[in-house]
Amino acid sequence: MNIKKTKWVLAFGLIFILASCTGTDEPTGPTVVQATEASTSEESGPEPASIDAAKLFQDNCSRCHGDKREGKNGPSLLPERLTKDASVYEKTITNGSGPMPAWGNRLSAEEINALAEWILIPVE
Repeated sequence: MNIKKTKWVLAFGLIFILASCTGTDEPTGPTVVQATEASTSEESGPEPASIDAAKLFQDNCSRCHGDKREGKNGPSLLPERLTKDASVYEKTITNGSGPMPAWGNRLSAEEINALAEWILIPVE
């Protein structure tokens, strides 16, 4: 194969890989999986819904970051590789970065916060 054809094949391959992680597919099904009943206790007020961050990750992130956060098209999200605090990862999830799509228009702030904190927990 000549060099020009090789460059075209590599360019289309790169485009394909980046396009597969653009997040253009709509998430399937609800992302808030588990909710607790609201408490009307006078001291604490209503309890917020419980967010299953592991399910959120599987439904929305594992396609690019791997089922066990080991990395795929996207980088590994294992805690030993993550060196910043959760707020940095919240911003990245919300606004996107490079080939990473923005999820701020698809996930709530609470869901994004739960994901950012969850990726910092060691994998069992």
